[in-house]
Amino acid sequence: MRILYGVQGTGNGHITRSAVMANEFQKRGATVDYLLSGRDRSLLFNVDRFGDFAHRRGLTFSVKNGRLLFFKTATSNDIFGALKDIHNLNLYHYDLVISDYEPISAWAAKINKVPSIGISHQCAFHYKIPKKGINPAAALLLRWFAPTDINIGLHWHHFGGNILPPIIETEGTDGGCSLVEEDKILVYLPFEQPERVIELLKPITSHRFFFFTDIDREHVDGHLHLRPFSREHFVSNMLSSVGVISSAGFELPSELFHFGKKLLTKPLAGQAEQLSNGAAMLQLGLADVMESLNANCIRDWLDKPPPSPIVYPNVAKHLVDWILDSQRHDINKLRDQLWAKVDSIAPPQS
Repeated sequence: MRILYGVQGTGNGHITRSAVMANEFQKRGATVDYLLSGRDRSLLFNVDRFGDFAHRRGLTFSVKNGRLLFFKTATSNDIFGALKDIHNLNLYHYDLVISDYEPISAWAAKINKVPSIGISHQCAFHYKIPKKGINPAAALLLRWFAPTDINIGLHWHHFGGNILPPIIETEGTDGGCSLVEEDKILVYLPFEQPERVIELLKPITSHRFFFFTDIDREHVDGHLHLRPFSREHFVSNMLSSVGVISSAGFELPSELFHFGKKLLTKPLAGQAEQLSNGAAMLQLGLADVMESLNANCIRDWLDKPPPSPIVYPNVAKHLVDWILDSQRHDINKLRDQLWAKVDSIAPPQS
């Protein structure tokens, strides 16, 4: 079996999750080629496990001051270029296309009638999960941005659908056993103005804040530690922190729940996926959510104790075995097997 694996490069979570899958495919000697889109090739990182991957411009989103810009998103994307890339993508040698919310590979598979599987958090939106801010346009986007024959969602609960637990990157974490510094907080708010975040945190001197942002070198200003982003340094600082303040993506919160870190999240305004993630976290009792940057919310959250870890199984290993099995059984069986291993999460509240 020869597989083309499409990865949405816009979000770091897509890359991290797909890299874990790539590692499992490599262990089995599977023939997998990778295509990344959505971000300039020069800006991609943590992509070594994809080997000599193909790259396309793809489609992405425009954001300013913590808010999704719908008009700029619509006008800044090269739709005709994306259509050309879809038309020109040669799938002749592939038996299967996998897409982690990557539209070029997904649409090419659909047009050329090549079997396809979607594996992403976005695929969970095909099922009855907590949803917020899903207007008709957002619903269409989630459904048709990267359509596939089989949709395997990833979420913090199965909610009765074809949804598996999160795929966690554990390589380089030493089992999450780093010494936790009780006054250390990691901050990752990539959609907010850095100056606004610094202004917010400066008066809160009870803790040290390690703020990963778009700078070239480390800078320390009292209890504020500004850090340039790198996966290696980010993970080590996350493991030694007692809690994290972040946007409401999926992969990072999943890692935090897995390692028992408390989380205060600020969803990206106008972005249905992040708003829905915030709603799911509240419903499941996993994190605190603030609608806007608020110092009082931060102070209240800092006083809370960390939660117990939710130890997720090696989803990638079992999922790759399922994909490579020529007698592939119903995904619901795999779903039930994996969720039976997750025993520390509360059921959804009514």
